[in-house]
Parts: sequence; C-alpha cells; structure tokens
Amino acid sequence: MEDKNYFEYFIKVLTGVLVINNIIGLVQFMYAPAVNDDAFIGFYGAGGLGPHTLSLVNFIVCAYYFLAYQHSKSKIKLFLFLFFISSAILSFYGLGLIIFILSIFIYKFSLKAFFRSIFIFVLVMVMFTGLLYTFRYQTFLYNYENLQRVALFFRNDDGQKNAHQIPRKLMLYRNYVEVYLREPILFLTGSGPGTFNSRSYFLLNGDYSKHKFVIELFGQHSPRYAQKYVYPLWNSTNTGKYMDGTRNQPFSSIVALFAEFGAIVSLFISMLASNKYRSTLQKLKQQNDQGSYSANLYFLKFLTIFFVLNLFTDNFLEYPEIVMIYLFIFKTIEIKIFNSSKHSTSLIK
Repeated sequence: MEDKNYFEYFIKVLTGVLVINNIIGLVQFMYAPAVNDDAFIGFYGAGGLGPHTLSLVNFIVCAYYFLAYQHSKSKIKLFLFLFFISSAILSFYGLGLIIFILSIFIYKFSLKAFFRSIFIFVLVMVMFTGLLYTFRYQTFLYNYENLQRVALFFRNDDGQKNAHQIPRKLMLYRNYVEVYLREPILFLTGSGPGTFNSRSYFLLNGDYSKHKFVIELFGQHSPRYAQKYVYPLWNSTNTGKYMDGTRNQPFSSIVALFAEFGAIVSLFISMLASNKYRSTLQKLKQQNDQGSYSANLYFLKFLTIFFVLNLFTDNFLEYPEIVMIYLFIFKTIEIKIFNSSKHSTSLIK
C-alpha cells in the first residue's frame, strides 16, 4: 500500500479552509472597509492576534503555491498564489508584509549575484507598495508614518528626540540591551519565565487581559524588570484598544527568550533547532538530487526564514496559529522523506 503524503494533505486542507475564509473576508471588506481597518477576517475572528496571523498564514500559503508553480508551471497553482497574496494584502499586517519582503530578499540573496538580489528586493518592494497604495491607501499612509517614526529612533539630535513618537517596540529592544547586557550573570541565565515581555507576563499583570479568571487562578504577577522596563511601554493608560498599532507593542519572542531564559538556554535551544533543520534540509537535498522534492526544499527554506524573522516582531512562540502550522509542515515533510527513503530501500532489496 502506498504511503500517504501527509504534507500535501495538510496543505490541501489548509488551502480549502483559507479559501472559504478569504472569500467571506472579501465580502466583509467590500461592504464594510471603512468600519474597521481589520474588516477582512472571515470566520477567523479578531481574537488573539486576529488579522495579523491570518495575514501571515496567507503569506505562508501563497509562498508555497508560488514555489509549486515555479516547479510545475500549473495555472491552478498560479491562480492560488495570486488569490492568497491578494488575501494577505487585504487582511493587512504591515509589519508582516515587511518581514515577508525581507524574507524574500534573504531567501534570494547571493553574494555572487548581489545586484540581482538587490534588484529583486526593490522590485518586490515597489510591487507591494503599489498594491497597498491602490487598494488600501489609508493603510499606506499609516505605514509611511510608521517609517518616519522609526527614523526618529536612529536620529542623532542631541537628546531632542520626541520619545513618545518613537515606536515602543524599538524601545523594548533598547531596554533589554540596557538592562541585561550590563549584568553578565543576568544576560547568561535570564531573569526567569514570565519576568520580562513574554505573553505570560502580560496575562498575569492585571492590566493586559480582559479575562480576569487567569488572575484569580494564578494571582497578579508584577516582576521587577517587567514592571520597570516593559509595563510603561504597554498599559491601559497609554494604549487605546486596537488603536495603538503593532509599532508600539513591546512583544518579541526572541527578546522574551533571551531575557527570561538567558543566553545559555536560548543559544542551546537555537543550536538544537538549527541542527534539526539542517539535517532535514540535507535529506531534502538528497531527495532533490534524485529529481524530486525541489519545491518542498525551497518552501521549507523560505518558511523557516519567514518564521524566525517574525519571532523578532511578536510573541508568536506563545500563539498556536503560526507555530503549529510551521511544526505541522516541518514534521509532515520529515515523514514524507522517511517514507520515500523506506520505499527506495525496499526497491533495492
């Protein structure tokens, strides 16, 4: 009996669910675009990270179909790529779009073809900027303002910066460097789980979560470093609901990992994950030498770049949507490799 291709099956199921969701989202966007900037949600809902993760999932699936189209030249795959890239734009997540473009640049970057890599990056940037300008002009203006605010962080103006205008996400990184790097032991060992900017801290600080049963169950949690260096960046006194933007959210899984668990544990986990990834990639390359699996190889490389970069921008390690999709794809590709190797061995025997 032929082994089931769980990877293709998972992609097909994910595609089917997303197609239905995005069609509903398109209707929502057409009939109520001015009511809410996040109108394109379908049945996905606005809970958790809401349209942000929906946009990222659409980016993931559109990348798969683009690479699959390059491999097969199937018009259906080209249509699905265009459908999902449009859906990713409409379920808009500005920082996610920037990470997607940066992922394309890193994925395509080559020192041997430096100018070609730069050209591709500029071309993709112009294309997405044009789409954003055409279909979501207000969002285009909002993100242009964000870029101006980011520039304030790097401007040397002899202490005259308007600190309240600098994106507080950048202030989080500055605070981490100032607090943890000046204390070597703290940098190496961390301050402990839930003591800086992880989602668990926010859920237990008594201010972030509207579900008070968590506080009732575990008690209010106000660790010293988080209270002094993170809480002032994001609380009910300086943040309006849904109005303060991703730029000001002091969330980052990378910062949380290094701050709370320390450099030793973080680098050890990173090393284990890297070894696992490189091992799987090497097995895929061996399959590719046999004339197959090339689309899966390129997709896994791009997806890993995209996944890791997003960990710098939000607490995605503590949200299941992106982590579970990445793990499902990674594991089902591993199973596919194993089944193919087993089949090859049986043929030899």
